[in-house]
Amino acid sequence: MNFTVVDKWNDMDFGGSGLVGTINLPREVIVGKLGESTQINSERIKERWLIKFEDGKAATIFKDYKCGDNEWCVGGFGAYDKKTKENLSLRAVKQLFNI
Repeated sequence: MNFTVVDKWNDMDFGGSGLVGTINLPREVIVGKLGESTQINSERIKERWLIKFEDGKAATIFKDYKCGDNEWCVGGFGAYDKKTKENLSLRAVKQLFNI
């Protein structure tokens, strides 16, 4: 699965994304695959990764103030697999980490 991690928010790629699920992984696993996160100066979000997949999907992984130690929020868009009802952005992130 080919992907690019970008450090600048682009409304065309990520604007309008919202929480689509969570994943449970140690931070070191995410950093090992995606590199260091973009640091955010926000009360709610401390760090994030912006991911663009070769098939056009976009997703974010971010640490929200509500998340547990190894819990990470996944942001994406409202596109779902019609058969499984699984969110496509969340599925792409899970496939990226073999979850």
